Amino acid sequence: MSASKAAVEVINVASRKHLVTGGPCLWVSKLLHEKGVLSSNRIWEEYLKDQSVEKDLIKSKSYLKNKILYQMHLQGKIDQGKAIDMTQYNKSGWALNTKVAFKNIAPDILAQIEPLPVVTRKDYKEYLRNNNIPYDF
Repeated sequence: MSASKAAVEVINVASRKHLVTGGPCLWVSKLLHEKGVLSSNRIWEEYLKDQSVEKDLIKSKSYLKNKILYQMHLQGKIDQGKAIDMTQYNKSGWALNTKVAFKNIAPDILAQIEPLPVVTRKDYKEYLRNNNIPYDF
C-alpha cells in the first residue's frame, strides 16, 4: 500500500465525527447555557421541574453530582463559578465552557437552543445558513 493511500484512509477515518443528540450531559449543558451559573442543587431542582425530559435520564441527585457533573468538569465542559442562587460563595456553582461543551453536539440540536450558542464550527454555520436561521458570529 502506498503512503498516500494510507494517509487518505487515516484522514477519512479521522473526519468521521460522532455527534451527540441527547443524554444527561447535553441536558445540563443546555440548562447552564440558558440559565447561567447554577449550583448542583438548583440543577437538580430544574431537572425535577422539567416536564419535557424523561425522569430516568438522571437517577438521583448524588448521581448528578458524582457522575455527570464530575465527568463534565474533568472533560472541561464546566468550571466552578459563583452561582446565581448562592451568591455568598465564590465557587458554589457550575459555569458552562461553551466551546468544549458544544463541540460534538449535532447542528440541528444546537440550532434549537435559545439563545443560539456561539460555536465556530463549519457544519453548524452551514446548517444555520441552509435553514435560514439568522446568526451573527
